[in-house]
Amino acid sequence: MALCALGISQRSGVKNLDSLQHYQQALPSLQKLLRSTQDLSSDGALLTHFVLLLYEIAAAEPQGSNLWSQHISQLLRIFILRHEMYDTEPYSFLLWWVCNIDTHALLCGTGNGELVEAMLQYNMFPSADNVVQLNGTGECYDPLTEEAHAMPAVLEFNRKIETLTARLGLLARDLRQEYTRFAQQGLKASKSCINERQRRVGELQNALRRTWNEQMPPYIVLGLRNQSLSIRARGIFDNSYVLYRASMIYSHTSMYPAQRLSTSPYLEAHSMYGVTRHFSQNSDEVAQSAREILNLTREIVNSGHRELRFVVFPLFMAGFASHAQDRQQTMELMRSMETESIGKNTEATRDLLEAVYRQQDEADEWRELGLDVDWLAVLGERGIQLI
Repeated sequence: MALCALGISQRSGVKNLDSLQHYQQALPSLQKLLRSTQDLSSDGALLTHFVLLLYEIAAAEPQGSNLWSQHISQLLRIFILRHEMYDTEPYSFLLWWVCNIDTHALLCGTGNGELVEAMLQYNMFPSADNVVQLNGTGECYDPLTEEAHAMPAVLEFNRKIETLTARLGLLARDLRQEYTRFAQQGLKASKSCINERQRRVGELQNALRRTWNEQMPPYIVLGLRNQSLSIRARGIFDNSYVLYRASMIYSHTSMYPAQRLSTSPYLEAHSMYGVTRHFSQNSDEVAQSAREILNLTREIVNSGHRELRFVVFPLFMAGFASHAQDRQQTMELMRSMETESIGKNTEATRDLLEAVYRQQDEADEWRELGLDVDWLAVLGERGIQLI
């Protein structure tokens, strides 16, 4: 009822306290019911906390506080208890969605990734065979239908990309914590330290590339995505596609502050006219990834599927890394996605991108493309929480 009331309020543009009242009524009732480990591991507890998490995400104010992280922590406890009981989670698709939410929050610096870290540590990420409801319709695909040849491979490919993205987010968390410790002590990272950081990043980059090049379903490699995949399977693959591209951009630009400067992604050739910058293969990979994200997002928007909100964060990463001439297109696509946004997350993402652009514009002539601009720092300074 809280979600329904919130949806009506957001659609109408009229503030309504009914949703908050329903939500506040649910919390004490839930606490009274959860008196034992058996209660906490029940289907009812799992589903209730999942719905409460969705409410917190939908109702979140970009610069306000909310309880989404508490629900993530509680869901982690529930999933571990249920793992001990069932070994394989009966609601694997819910576990997958919660992992996706936690990974997104981790990449945005909003969360600490405790849930996905535990899922990786205890090998609890659901297999592709169990995750059959990723499209959110509540319908399982029938292995005897036309999807049978494509869906298992697409799901497994998605699982591998999602898992590697979670590992990337956890590594970024650790590297940023290390960077902060150095800064607090007034220390500057040595060349060997920077090389070690890049080695760890490079390992994940190579794992992502191998997965992309070697494990993508062969009929997609041949460019037969639209012809070979059903609408549902195509949506899952498109999620993998833009997430891979966003992860590659993130790995080159956002693992820790000033990454693009400290790792020297370009060579400087001095001439009588100043400095000419010859961008390396890494910069080419970033530029290509940004173009591919923009192209697919444009296709999604033009086809009227603005409900496919998985493109919002990749679109932000593409906008962050794109040249100035692509900014207008990026902002137009982001505004288009706002029409079907859940809550204010897409609007907050656009506001953040505009703030990043302003800082990039203020960068001096020696810092082409605003390479020193740390969008996560901008997010923190503005008090924005992206979930």
